[in-house]
Amino acid sequence: MLYTNYMQELIGLKDVIVISVERKDNQLDINLMMPRKIHSCPRCNCSTDKIHDYRIQKIRDISSFGSHTILHLRKRRYVCPSCKKRFYEQISFLPRYHRITSRLIANILDSFRTVHSIKDVAKTANVSSTTATRIFDHIKYSNKSLPRVVSVDEFRGNAGGEKFQCIITDPEHKKVLDILPNRKTEDLYGYFSKYKDRHNVKYIVMDMSG
Repeated sequence: MLYTNYMQELIGLKDVIVISVERKDNQLDINLMMPRKIHSCPRCNCSTDKIHDYRIQKIRDISSFGSHTILHLRKRRYVCPSCKKRFYEQISFLPRYHRITSRLIANILDSFRTVHSIKDVAKTANVSSTTATRIFDHIKYSNKSLPRVVSVDEFRGNAGGEKFQCIITDPEHKKVLDILPNRKTEDLYGYFSKYKDRHNVKYIVMDMSG
């Protein structure tokens, strides 16, 4: 338990179980998994912790100890005992359908404020130029309306000097909408208040503490 808590603090990810850490040249490979817990079936809302299978997902993260970091997540797929639907567990630091962490997205967005070359930003973040361009396009073409479903998640980052930041996503269309510099209630209220169509949002999914 002490080792797990120490490693969580060291890599800045909460609620993870670190299995091993390996350094290869200029790359840090962290093998980890999430604690097993009860999930609600997205189809029938039945509670379950029954595991169907696992798969290893490679996730790019912010640099640690001067090295590019790759997370090797042993990801569970649960199965619903009622309707038999199979679904993957929820990962707090990973936006749905993405292969880079929320805090790496935030760092890339932050880098565009001072670095003008997409190639340089991509090299520093250890992502492809295509990925950096996709995030850059997000900055250029800000969202003028909110989708039907909005997901708000917190994550530990280091952009802007804030301990925790927020990522706003459209889970139905697998799209990152915005990165906010902090998770303060008044700032979230101010952010959503600027949208005239905010009342059209039918569902808000939140997984934040504090």
